[in-house]
Amino acid sequence: MTVAQQITDYAGSLFDVVGITHLSSGESLLILGLESTIERNLDEFGRLNGVFYLYGFEKHVVSKLESLLNFIRDKGFSAESVGRYGYPLGGEINLKEEAIRAGLGKRG
Repeated sequence: MTVAQQITDYAGSLFDVVGITHLSSGESLLILGLESTIERNLDEFGRLNGVFYLYGFEKHVVSKLESLLNFIRDKGFSAESVGRYGYPLGGEINLKEEAIRAGLGKRG
């Protein structure tokens, strides 16, 4: 099994969907998806001290993402998350377009 397969297999054990796309810079982008369920409500949000806060993502995504990033780094690669809990910040990669390119979604 290649290292890329090990990484995508591990990502698949943590997230519901996994895809890879390659950026014009030559870097690879791992796209991850996790579905909201009754037990795993990713749509919980609110404000804490005046700051918008995504409680559902903090509760259900952060530990999975950190585990995956550490797994990738342990394999000898650099890895960082893009955006804030999947939402791109100004001037960053359009994750919706990249997910479509990776075969994980469609426009419309």
